[in-house]
Amino acid sequence: MPNYDREYRFEVYSRRWGHKDAYRIKLTKNGWRVDHIMINGDTDASGKPTLFSNFKQDSINYPESIGEYMERIWERAHSENLSEEQIQEMLQALAEWVTTTEENTPEFVYE
Repeated sequence: MPNYDREYRFEVYSRRWGHKDAYRIKLTKNGWRVDHIMINGDTDASGKPTLFSNFKQDSINYPESIGEYMERIWERAHSENLSEEQIQEMLQALAEWVTTTEENTPEFVYE
């Protein structure tokens, strides 16, 4: 059974702020708990709505299928009893994908 008390870091770069921000994410029985500054709350397994509300708030561009991958991690955490380290590595791999997308957004978007 997954550890529902463990908090994971999800560090993504924000061009708006010019640095990485660390979201706090917990696995729940129905999805995730996402906490970041002002927008906090429970989500479904894909991270909706709270993860994406945070991205929108900070104008962070992200891969369209990120929610599907969040859901896959959630499913595997429950079906395969992933270790805390495995979950953290997978979440950070997704966060790095978001960072890469954000860092490579064309400059004219921000003009």
